[in-house]
Amino acid sequence: MKKKSIFQASFEESLKLKNDSMINLQKKAHNKTEKFFVSGRPSLWFKIRSFLLTLIFPIGLNCLWVLLSKQFQSSSFKKLSFSPPHHNLLNFPIYFALLTVWLFLVVLGKKFFRQASVLPYRYQFHCYSFMIMLVLVLDLLAIDIFLSNLPLYIILAVILMLIALFYLMYHSKITSLQMLLYHQNYKVKLLDKIAKFIGIYGLGILAIITILNKLLLSILGKPSASLENLGMSLVVLVANLMISAITIFIGIPYFLQAYYKWKYPEEYREWEGRSLEEWYGKKYLKKHPELLKKELQ
Repeated sequence: MKKKSIFQASFEESLKLKNDSMINLQKKAHNKTEKFFVSGRPSLWFKIRSFLLTLIFPIGLNCLWVLLSKQFQSSSFKKLSFSPPHHNLLNFPIYFALLTVWLFLVVLGKKFFRQASVLPYRYQFHCYSFMIMLVLVLDLLAIDIFLSNLPLYIILAVILMLIALFYLMYHSKITSLQMLLYHQNYKVKLLDKIAKFIGIYGLGILAIITILNKLLLSILGKPSASLENLGMSLVVLVANLMISAITIFIGIPYFLQAYYKWKYPEEYREWEGRSLEEWYGKKYLKKHPELLKKELQ
């Protein structure tokens, strides 16, 4: 029997998403964001904060990494045992291309997802898309450094390993969602537990790796090239796995729930006991007066 797509669930089937163990990890951030939207409009402070965060992170932080990449190329790296990068995969054209894609997604969200009920999801989506953009930038910087310090077959092996693990996690999550939506019995997979661990403790793992690296440097003195290359490889692997796990195991069910709230707005509104204004917002209702007429009938 062919498996149904996760986008084909009925309203009743989509309600089962609330039983996904990973969705609760996003619930706190969702509820916190939801408080900033009143009658379908973000508060003034939320607009200012979002603008500042956009300047600092998607624009500023990624630009800083590009400048750092150029600095690496001009530096002699006297304090480090590995060679400076000779390639320039992370450059300003790539930076502007990624930023353009991110801004396009922001505009697209404003165009098609205007209901008050999905605004917190839209904001969280932009946070996730920035997180993915950031790890792509760091990967390009890492590849620049690796190309000058590691054999090509090792770099390809690391990339293939990441692709394989990404596919394994993605396939596992999609399968579990299909079981959750279309079958009554659902068992949490081992990879779900591993992803939950990475999602919660991933930053701590990165901190531990950094501390251990510092301890080894202080004990052994000047590090060998192989030790530094191993440390960099571990950081890149853990960072990619952490972001992939968060996006796949937490992000997919969370945004799938947003999709069904957008697909079945009236059913979800009645199920959650919200008024028209609470669910759609004043601005949206002005453009869709038929919703008010339907309510009066």
